[in-house]
Amino acid sequence: MPRKCTVCNNPEIDSINILLVNGVSNRAISSQYGVDRGAVQRHKRNHLAELLSKVQEEKAEDLLFEVNKIWSDEQKLLAAIHEELADPLRPGKYSLNHKPEDIKILYVDDEGKPRRQKLSTLLKRLNRIGTIEEVQSRVNFVDEFHRAQLVLKNLIELKIEMAILKKLDKLEKFAEEFKEGQL
Repeated sequence: MPRKCTVCNNPEIDSINILLVNGVSNRAISSQYGVDRGAVQRHKRNHLAELLSKVQEEKAEDLLFEVNKIWSDEQKLLAAIHEELADPLRPGKYSLNHKPEDIKILYVDDEGKPRRQKLSTLLKRLNRIGTIEEVQSRVNFVDEFHRAQLVLKNLIELKIEMAILKKLDKLEKFAEEFKEGQL
């Protein structure tokens, strides 16, 4: 019956293996962990090579997975670049010209804040507002409405002033009659 490896059964096996892989001498490991120097040498020859082979296989699988992922991402990126730069008028050719729907306009809004929007978005907003003539017509209507409000306000004020004047006139007549003693 073969003996069990005392290094493999040591609770510090992971630390010992790391030291062996890093080239630390068998004597140093033996004295540090209290195991026989021959056992360290046999472990290195019989078990460590097998362990390193498994680790290398796992690392190779991980590396292959990463390479496949990078390849897949690269293909997606190339497809997106092709879609973005493909010239619809010349198949197989690329164009660096801006597409009209991607042009962005920088402007200042009503509150004085700088804004940036796609031209296509601004054109859609303009279409919802209407033509210049329609907008001008609405502005004119609003202006006329405001003028009518001002005229109405002035008429009301004038009517109030006239009512006050009538009352003053009556008061003056009353005051004259009172002076003359007619009352």
